[in-house]
Amino acid sequence: MKPNPFFKLSIAILFLLFSAAASFAQPAQLTPQQRELADYIKSHYTKSEMMIPMRDGVKLFVCIYEPKDKKQKYPSCSNRTPYSVGPYGPDKYKTSLGPDELFARAGYIFVYGDVRGRYLSEGGYEDVRPYIPNKKGIRSMKQPTPIDTVDWLIKNVPNNNGRVGVYGISYPGFYTSMAGIDGHPAIKPSRPRHPCLIGFTATTIITTARCFWRRIFSFFTGFGQPRPVPTSNNDYVKPFNYGTQDGYKFLFRHGRSKEFRRRV
Repeated sequence: MKPNPFFKLSIAILFLLFSAAASFAQPAQLTPQQRELADYIKSHYTKSEMMIPMRDGVKLFVCIYEPKDKKQKYPSCSNRTPYSVGPYGPDKYKTSLGPDELFARAGYIFVYGDVRGRYLSEGGYEDVRPYIPNKKGIRSMKQPTPIDTVDWLIKNVPNNNGRVGVYGISYPGFYTSMAGIDGHPAIKPSRPRHPCLIGFTATTIITTARCFWRRIFSFFTGFGQPRPVPTSNNDYVKPFNYGTQDGYKFLFRHGRSKEFRRRV
């Protein structure tokens, strides 16, 4: 079989997809360098937690890290994720901020948001939510009521300079991409990395990542379970009963047998 030229890229993207689920967890043991950065963040930033109302009344949870130095205005960095923005609690801080440790030292307002229907945000979750065109008021900086997270932030967070950068990788990369489509005029830079786009993700899973079937299935048996109520944990997720410890046997027994065998 001729190697697919996108195979290596697909493997990398799938690795990012599955590993990102645990990216919010803080390391149990910090290196001296990580500890120094964590202490710097606590001494130079204040943290607050907010529920931001959307057009339909659903409120989305965000945690905001603001520089304690109020002598100037700061640009904002926004990251939206389905994997939790923990640790939760105004006195519990992340040990790093932004896409790189230099961002925390440079001085930004950092905003982390749970997407609709995940963790502490209200509403129902939809995997890779479709783009909604022609949203009324989306381009108006003078809208009298909050129209989206960015609009709320620039009107309610002190010392912001009216400029917002969005970034993310994998699922957060998808939300970064969506923020750039008909985006709020305050959004300036946008940096999506390996965003999960439904067509590409489906094609990757079906045609080029045969060796990842078991991990793909395992990921979505947990990620795809509906959340009953807003929560700061994923204790509601029930383990899937495979009926066997042999993953190879399970896939051949319950998968698309003929097609799966032909491709393998």
